[in-house]
Amino acid sequence: MNTAQKLSTLHERLDTKHTGKMTHKGLHACTVAHSTNVVTGVLKSFKYKVYWHSKYDNGKGGYSGLPVGPGVYVRTAGWLTPIGSYTSVSRYDVKVGKGTSDGDLTRFKGNNQTLHSVEIAFIPCATVKEAEKVEKELREHFKEKGWQETDDKKYNIGGVEHVHKEFNAIDDGKRAIADIKSVICSYFNAPSPSLNDFKMRPEQQECHDKALQAIRNGSKYFLIAALMRFGKTFVSYQIMKTLDCKLSLILTYLPSDTKNAWKEELEKHVDFSDYKFLNLSDICKEDIELDSDKKYVIFGSAQYLQAGSDLAKKDWIYELPFDLLFVDERHQGGDTDNFKEIVGKIAPHIARIDLSGTPYKILASGAVEEEHVFRYDKLPVQMDMRIIDCLEHICILKECESAGFVDEDGFHLNKFFAAEADRFVFEAEVEAAFIQIFGLDNTPSGQKKRKKVSPFYIKGIDRECLKHGIIAMPSRAAREAACKVLSELLPTKYEILNASDFTGDSEALAKKIAKLDKENKNTILVTCQQFRTGITVPEWGYVLMLEGSQSPEKYFQTGYRASSIWQRGSWQKNKFYVFDFDPSRCLELVYRRSMIMKLATQSIETAIREWFDCVNLYVLDGAVYREIFSADLIKEYESRNKNPFSGISSTLYMNPKSCSETAIASLMQISVKDASIIVQVGAMTSKGKISSTVKEEGEINLPEKELNKFNILERIKCLTQGIPSLVIAEKHSNLSSLIENSENFETQTGVSIEIYKDLLDTGVLSKQHQDEQISRIYSWLFQQ
Repeated sequence: MNTAQKLSTLHERLDTKHTGKMTHKGLHACTVAHSTNVVTGVLKSFKYKVYWHSKYDNGKGGYSGLPVGPGVYVRTAGWLTPIGSYTSVSRYDVKVGKGTSDGDLTRFKGNNQTLHSVEIAFIPCATVKEAEKVEKELREHFKEKGWQETDDKKYNIGGVEHVHKEFNAIDDGKRAIADIKSVICSYFNAPSPSLNDFKMRPEQQECHDKALQAIRNGSKYFLIAALMRFGKTFVSYQIMKTLDCKLSLILTYLPSDTKNAWKEELEKHVDFSDYKFLNLSDICKEDIELDSDKKYVIFGSAQYLQAGSDLAKKDWIYELPFDLLFVDERHQGGDTDNFKEIVGKIAPHIARIDLSGTPYKILASGAVEEEHVFRYDKLPVQMDMRIIDCLEHICILKECESAGFVDEDGFHLNKFFAAEADRFVFEAEVEAAFIQIFGLDNTPSGQKKRKKVSPFYIKGIDRECLKHGIIAMPSRAAREAACKVLSELLPTKYEILNASDFTGDSEALAKKIAKLDKENKNTILVTCQQFRTGITVPEWGYVLMLEGSQSPEKYFQTGYRASSIWQRGSWQKNKFYVFDFDPSRCLELVYRRSMIMKLATQSIETAIREWFDCVNLYVLDGAVYREIFSADLIKEYESRNKNPFSGISSTLYMNPKSCSETAIASLMQISVKDASIIVQVGAMTSKGKISSTVKEEGEINLPEKELNKFNILERIKCLTQGIPSLVIAEKHSNLSSLIENSENFETQTGVSIEIYKDLLDTGVLSKQHQDEQISRIYSWLFQQ
């Protein structure tokens, strides 16, 4: 008998001879708790009538005037006394939050509301045995979600033994509510409550409309370049729904980090009730009924489609008539040849929507037209970046020269934290640095110093944010070494979590941290590659950057891991922290990120200022933290990057895989590996009178028939390194001037101006970046 049948026969099981009091013969109920303020919505979603006990309670343990018929009987109390004259009751309670003692109303203050324990008798059972079976199975479902089960409590009421079971949810009201909805609906095969009926926010609606316009105008590509917590998954589904897609595909290189988010978004919102979510690796062709009216969303990993010995068995996938393709976390593997081959086979002619919070490479390349990209650059929680110069304030290297930290091969975080065989090369120095970072020096001088250099003692830092965080290390060996050192230095303060212990399982990691947080234990995740993108762990409040990555994607993906909204008791996270120990790297990446994300109509200062609406940037200057504003950042960046010629050859703004055959043929003729402009500006050199020379540093010996992408990239760099000399000699103030008026372009760069224009038109070189760098060189030379 299904749920509907059981409910429809409820009135047959009620003895209505005793008017004014509902009595019962042989009826048993399974109850769950829910928050008072949402209970009515849950029950309406089941299309049940709702009967509140307070309206019918006669104050004598019975119910006066209670209607008879299918319904749900609700009581808001510490526990539920028998409804009417139960001859035997088995009861199952779920509590949101924690009560102080038996019988207390459970309260959880969060999300601007107070939640109470509520018991719902939502399913009548014919026998005690049946009720106990339901309860047992439901308990297993809740335990799978991490709920803690108490021991059975037995009560004797009127000579009849009653079983009382309690569960305690994690102290997160929204998550507890979602868990209860999910378990009830899944177990009883009931329609999803779909209490998520929120509409798109204005910025989401703007993204939705722009994507639709692009696709309807014939574009086969759209990029959603939006930071974390924007709601990219939700907006993507809304686009899919508006297009009335019957079969949509999601591909990603990070399935373990993203699958649950896609699945839950689809199954927990009323707008997507017509769709069924399928995991590609769990299905076969027969699971998809193409001839029916059913609509499907299929989630698949790129690894699954390109690995394994049974590739032939997956050929049916390429025959499916997909309507729309989503590429999630596009920055992760979206440019590889393997991925392009998969997309070419599976969805060559359909619209594709890429999603990424940090799509810096593709935007920098200029390969995406502005009409085909939506940018959103705001964070849900304020980002507080603190720059602490490791060499000046943290690192203690007595013999810098013998350690190799000199001249152009000077100090670098990756070198300082280098490790071999799971031990740091500079073991004593690194341990001393960790002591400084965590403020473990309890000497008078140490206590004074830690107030400025230790993130855990800086004045004004929200200490609650420092209970859980991430440390990014430069290598696997450094990660292992750090885990050992930190476990010895922080044996009681922190639980040190090694990313390798979770084998890529982001859900297991999130559950582990949630459990330890509930036990009032602090955690540090030490990682080098894993869990730096895609994963959401709301407890994280800070990131320590102890590796020297120069990739803005990798850097900001890692930093943004702590940006989730989070609430613990009465405390709510309203900011998160990124502590960087390499000032030059941090300032450069913040500047480059803004250059990439800014609109063509914006100045770099305006773009930085808008980003600083949700970001605070401080640098340790002497003994105080000085806040950096947009104009300061530009000056700091340019003062630390005095050579204006290097930017034009940044590989971040190059996409060699878009090269045409004509361009490749011309690039193969370039014989220099590095054509660098040596600009000498002395104290006696007047402005504009700059001497320069071009220096050749060897030839590339590459077989003409072998196309090695890396060497093509080097040749493009060689080309761009010749452009500054043209700006100097011919005084070009922008890209248009260079293209239209240069007389010596081929002589200085090795290719014709037509090939250069081809590289710009095909997106191999970013037009915007080339124009900005030419203008910067000209301004530095002639307008100071």
